[in-house]
Amino acid sequence: MVMPSKQREDMNQAIVDYLESHGYNQTASVFRQEANVVLTVDITYAVAPPDENADPARKAQSAGLLEKKWTLTIRLQQKILNLEEKLKQVEKEAVYGGSTISRDNRRVQEDWIPRPPERYQLTDHRLPVTKVIFHPLFNLVASSSEDCTIK
Repeated sequence: MVMPSKQREDMNQAIVDYLESHGYNQTASVFRQEANVVLTVDITYAVAPPDENADPARKAQSAGLLEKKWTLTIRLQQKILNLEEKLKQVEKEAVYGGSTISRDNRRVQEDWIPRPPERYQLTDHRLPVTKVIFHPLFNLVASSSEDCTIK
């Protein structure tokens, strides 16, 4: 994957910031030389005096950036895995006609009678739902309830 030069510079600066903030000063100086990273203000001033050409705004922008990106990547990967699992479940429900899969992964019409606990709640009916029927071609559902209504 090819990164634009601005992103590469930001990544290299974030790596240098991470190395310096965790005490890897020699590694940071070698990496800074090899990656041609512009020196920024050292917040501790213990390793090197502040540079006149340093950009303090860039240093503040890159502070902790590598750790933030890393944790964000982990959270996004977890979210992707959860969404993929939900997608598989929804696809399975769509294929087999409902949320509860019975014997041999097929649902017969007798299994479609709603039973507690309900997974979804239809708010238009005043009494319990007695039947739910799906249209064979369109994305339509009809439900009937004990209050003699069809929605």
